[in-house]
Amino acid sequence: MLNQKKDIHVYLEENIHKILKLELYSQDLSIQEFFKEISSLLCSRDERIIQIINEYKNKRLAENISNLDNLKMKDIYDAIEKNSPFKE
Repeated sequence: MLNQKKDIHVYLEENIHKILKLELYSQDLSIQEFFKEISSLLCSRDERIIQIINEYKNKRLAENISNLDNLKMKDIYDAIEKNSPFKE
């Protein structure tokens, strides 16, 4: 049986891409090798990558909560009113 491979496309900011490429190049790694290894670590539930993912999720949640704190109550009520199923 052939081992089929799938490709993925990742969009990065140009600056992040340049830095990533330089960092990996300095370690004698390709971007392909890097993502393949990170993917393998995640699929094997490696604790190191799971911890990184959990830290990112917590950071994202904190940012979302911070964004909610910046909303004005009037904006929330206006959004509810605009999207109400009971609106005539």
